[in-house]
Amino acid sequence: MDELSETCVRLDLGPYKHKLSLTDKIFVEHGSAADWDALKALHYKASGTGVGPKYLRCVIEHEPGRDETIGVIVLTVPKVLDAGRNEVFPRLKPNQGGMDTKAINTMRVRWINDNMRLSSRNVIDTMYRGAGLGYRFRNIAMRMSGFRYIEARSSMSRFNPFYFKAG
Repeated sequence: MDELSETCVRLDLGPYKHKLSLTDKIFVEHGSAADWDALKALHYKASGTGVGPKYLRCVIEHEPGRDETIGVIVLTVPKVLDAGRNEVFPRLKPNQGGMDTKAINTMRVRWINDNMRLSSRNVIDTMYRGAGLGYRFRNIAMRMSGFRYIEARSSMSRFNPFYFKAG
């Protein structure tokens, strides 16, 4: 500390184990297109959400009866043909051995529609980013979705591996 200055700079290198004090006021519930509309400006791809969207939202309760949507996940119907899915589910790959019929194709699409959704859009309000809410929100929302499998495609995962953290 300089004798002429009243400013003191202290370096504290941690490690830190701070608990986010808002977690008991944050919850996840089913949402609507209005929730997506409120936060889509914060998403880097605010264009169309996809076919058959289902919305889940992350909400913070500021006080009883006054809450705010701070995150939205949009789940949509996945594409029928997908190379990545064929690697994970080889039996869903179409026309194996040239034996597919209309009935087989119909059943394949029905199974995909009944058991899978694509995590199309995920957004957290900028005020709450960096606190670990994103991956917790995704984890809970995916389990609440009611679907057996959730597919995810992400351009941003190279910068932030949130899907890996969400499980």
